[in-house]
Amino acid sequence: MSNQLNKMLSICIFGENCLSSLEQCVRHAKKLTNRIFLIDMKSDDQIKLETEDLGIQVIDASSLLSALQSEWVLFVKPEERPVLSSNENLCSSLGNRLIDGYAVSVKSIIEPSLLEPYQWVKNLGQLKNVSGATYISRLELRLLRRIHAVKGLNIILDGPSREWPGLEGNIGRIDNIKVESYGEEEGEVQDKGKEHDIRCLKGELKFGPSEEDNMVELTEGIIGFSVLHMGYLKSFMESARLGLGNDKIYLTMLHYLGREGKFREAKDLFEAWIIKRHDVEKWDIYMRAGFIYANLLDVDNAINCYGKVADLNKTYGALSNLGKLYLVKGKKERALSYLEMATELEPDPFDRQIVSIISKEGWKMRRLSVCMIARDEEKAIQQSLESIVGIADEVIVVDTGSSDKTKEIVREFGGKVIEAEWQDDFSAARNVGLQEATGDYILCMDADEFVDSRQRFGLLLAKCLLPPAREARAYMVKVEPEKEAAELSVSILSKFTGHEQEEYQIRLFPGGMGIQFHGAAFETIDESLHHLGIEVAGNDIFKITHSKPDGKARDQRKVPAVMKYFEIIRDPAKALEGGLFFLRLGDLDRAYPWLEKTEKMEPALSAKIARLYSMKNQHDRAKKIIKKGLEYSPESSDLILALAEVHHKQGQYNKVRNLLADRIDVIKKDLDPEAAAEASYYYGIALLEADLLAEGVEHIAYSSENNPLDTRYKIGSLYAFSKADQWEQVLEVAGQVVNEEKINIDHEIKDFSDVGLVFIELVRHFAGSNNSEEANICHKILEHIIRTRISNKEEVEKMTQMLGGLSVS
Repeated sequence: MSNQLNKMLSICIFGENCLSSLEQCVRHAKKLTNRIFLIDMKSDDQIKLETEDLGIQVIDASSLLSALQSEWVLFVKPEERPVLSSNENLCSSLGNRLIDGYAVSVKSIIEPSLLEPYQWVKNLGQLKNVSGATYISRLELRLLRRIHAVKGLNIILDGPSREWPGLEGNIGRIDNIKVESYGEEEGEVQDKGKEHDIRCLKGELKFGPSEEDNMVELTEGIIGFSVLHMGYLKSFMESARLGLGNDKIYLTMLHYLGREGKFREAKDLFEAWIIKRHDVEKWDIYMRAGFIYANLLDVDNAINCYGKVADLNKTYGALSNLGKLYLVKGKKERALSYLEMATELEPDPFDRQIVSIISKEGWKMRRLSVCMIARDEEKAIQQSLESIVGIADEVIVVDTGSSDKTKEIVREFGGKVIEAEWQDDFSAARNVGLQEATGDYILCMDADEFVDSRQRFGLLLAKCLLPPAREARAYMVKVEPEKEAAELSVSILSKFTGHEQEEYQIRLFPGGMGIQFHGAAFETIDESLHHLGIEVAGNDIFKITHSKPDGKARDQRKVPAVMKYFEIIRDPAKALEGGLFFLRLGDLDRAYPWLEKTEKMEPALSAKIARLYSMKNQHDRAKKIIKKGLEYSPESSDLILALAEVHHKQGQYNKVRNLLADRIDVIKKDLDPEAAAEASYYYGIALLEADLLAEGVEHIAYSSENNPLDTRYKIGSLYAFSKADQWEQVLEVAGQVVNEEKINIDHEIKDFSDVGLVFIELVRHFAGSNNSEEANICHKILEHIIRTRISNKEEVEKMTQMLGGLSVS
């Protein structure tokens, strides 16, 4: 559980209560947050008595809003469990102030016989058999802002639907959290080809049963088209031009395109479809279209679409969005009118803040200058410049010696190019651009950064909300890696430590006030802001994306400036930046002197960096990093686990046992299930080495149960079974490992010498694939077999010689 998520999220359990199911539900819910409530639908005092030991609060529906203290609430049933894939990504989604709620994938068990008539669902690969039952996935409105909790609960209680009155324009789709019924198995939905979606578009296959079938649970909530990808777009366009298909199918595709930021494609599909559509006008269609046009900054068409929605159904979302659209057009009075109507329907804090800002005398949209430095950036800078077209009033690029087409591309976009000699000093280059900027505010970007299509309207709106010079502030902007760049990153840091690459930086600040950057590398304007008395504020209206198409070459060019900065650096935070910079390059040796200059580091990051050094067999450095971290955070479970891992890799099992004996339960409580399983594994191996078999087996079993896909824990189980002389189980699990790893064993198992040969092959396999942990434990099992199970002297000598020839390092 993360502290941030615990503050942001509450979980409300609703529906018929079964105590055994409820206990499981609460156990899973506590992995996300401690703010757990049970909604008593029947005012039953017995429920309160039965749930006292669960540590949750029982409330009735009427007190829901007053009981919730977090910004967001997730609704689940007692027979369901919430499943989270990423704390950071969920927190990021919950930080989006433009979203009122999220549709969540809900997987429920259904009797297979009920689904037999709906063969298209089977063809799309959605049905998975589980012990004679079948599950089906639906999109349901389950995750909502606190202010919409009561309305959301009523919508949920009405049954699965994709009609969400009053919330439609502000509902997103979220993928990093889902809800599952107990007894389900994970299964990937397989795409069976375009033929099924074309048949559905032609009307040969129906989107769920009809009303007379009286099976509402299988209608609009079914995710038939949530397995979409861009390859489907061509067939959708062809079908739209032919006038085939129904509203829900196209709206689902438009939703997908919007979620992926493909607004131009979404616009083309909408316009091709709407020309051929001859049905009555529906507000949800124009709600989706307005969203598409707004993100393309096609403000007039967006206003037209949201205006139609307001005429058909005065929803909060339509009125709020009309207010924001008129605002970016500079139509203050009309913007105020719509925003005030919206806040009467829903007291949204952000809309109220906008009203407060633009109601002030002298309000105007601020002029924005975008400043960047560049050198040989022709591969990246066009995307950067395209992303700010229609937003930036001025673009200034300081070119530090390009020999490619960088300068020509900037001029094509109407930007101003200033040529400056590169002096291994980033601040000096950036300050050249700042001196030329004429905007009320300056946004600093790098040439390999851009404003994502889903963030452009947010940046345009931010221009309307920036304060005048007398109230000037600087603003933090989130800078996050592009999805593809993050996935393809090969740096040691990103692959092993999982270090969160996105970060907040001061990027937006007032112009014309003499603000300058300081520092040859890792430059900041902190000193200038402090000198001028300018406050720094947060910003979650827009963010910047880092594309890194040629990041390694760019970082290598940065090395001289970073090394030049090392001798004069005094700030521990900057020292950490230097260490992380070299870790991203995979240069642990040059990173370490920078890390030595750091002081208090966030414990989880310290632990990850230490484990990185340990992975490279630099155990002494790893211990020094951990020791420094423990000086500031002596009870950190992350650091304790990292130290246990170092001791384990060095074969210091007594130290592992002493370290974890009193802390293992705390670690299991503090850390996520994966880390808890790892801690239990290290402790279990240490116990087995001390011949404390019962406890050792218990902890190894815990690891395997909580992370059954990790091969280390299977090999750990083999060691536990061998130490306990349970050789049938050894052979059974070893057989599973051999099959999973596709190892060829061509001899018959007749005696323990043959068993030893199996483990010789396992050691060779794991050592050859750089899985030293698995190889080391198999080596231990082989030693145990030779020492305790083989009596023939010649066989012992033969095995010992073979054992000596194996390398596991």
